[in-house]
Amino acid sequence: MGLDIEMKVSGTVDRNNIQSIRQSQRINGASQRGSIAIPQTVRGALGEVKPAPRPVQPPPPHTVHNSPSPQYQQTQQHYQQAPQPRAPQPPVQPAQPPKKPAPPLPAGGQELRRGQKIPLSANGQPLRRLRIGLRWKVRDPRCELDASSFLLGQNNLVPSDAWFVFYGQDTSPDRSIHYRGYEGGDGSDIDIDLSMIDQQIQRITIAVTIYEAVAQRLDFSMVDSVKAVLIDASRNAAIASLDLTDGSAGVTALVVGEIYRHNGEWKFNSVGSGMSRDLADFCKVYGVEID
Repeated sequence: MGLDIEMKVSGTVDRNNIQSIRQSQRINGASQRGSIAIPQTVRGALGEVKPAPRPVQPPPPHTVHNSPSPQYQQTQQHYQQAPQPRAPQPPVQPAQPPKKPAPPLPAGGQELRRGQKIPLSANGQPLRRLRIGLRWKVRDPRCELDASSFLLGQNNLVPSDAWFVFYGQDTSPDRSIHYRGYEGGDGSDIDIDLSMIDQQIQRITIAVTIYEAVAQRLDFSMVDSVKAVLIDASRNAAIASLDLTDGSAGVTALVVGEIYRHNGEWKFNSVGSGMSRDLADFCKVYGVEID
C-alpha cells in the first residue's frame, strides 16, 4: 500500500529508494499490520499526513452461563436460608390471674358474743395457722367493703407503716399475715401464721370499713349482713363465728376483733363494735402515716 502511494505521488521512485524504504520499515518495526513508515522525501510531497484512527473495538459480549457457578449457588442458598426480618409485633401483655369469687365458709364452731374472749386453740393444742373469713352482703352497690389489719406493738401503735396490712399492702414484713380479696367484693380472707408473728407485735386489730364512706355519705345501714368465721386453716374447720351486722345509721366501720398475746399464748377478743370513722381515721389512731 505504501509503495502505491509513493508511485502516485512522485512517479519517479527508483528501486534503490524502494529498498531503502523497506529496510527502514524493518529497522523501525514498521512492518506491523495496518501501519507503514513514510520517508521524509515522500512526506514533503504529500504534505501533512495524519495516521488513520484506530477502529474502536466493541466490548466483548456478556457471557451468559447456562449453569450458575458454585459460588453463585452458595450465595443464593445463603440468602434463601437466612431468616427474613419480621414485622414488629405489639408487646404481649402479661396475663393477669383472674380473681376468684369468695368461697363459702365452713359451718360450725362456737358462736361468739360481742366482747367474748377465747384462746386460739384446737383440740386443746395451740393453733398455728388461723384464717379469719369475712363475708358480707350489701344493699347499696356503692358500698365497697374492705378488711384491714393493724399489727401493734406494746404502745398500741404500728412499728412502721409496713405493719398495716390491707388491699394495697397485702403481706406483713414478717410474712405472718396475708390479705386476700375476691371477685365481686363480697368478702375477704386474712391468713395468719401465729408462729411467725414478730416478737415485737403484741396485738392485731381487724377492722372492716366502707370505702370513701364519709365522702359519699355511706354507712352500714346500707349493708344487709357482715359475718366473721375463725377457721383452723390446717383442717379448714370452723372454730368460732361472729355476727357483725349493724344496721345503725352513721356507723362507717366495724372492729371485728383483736388477736393478742396472753401468758405466752394467743387469744381472740370478739369486739364487734361499730364506729363512725373511716380507714383514714383508723390509720391515725394506730400511727400509720397517710398522704
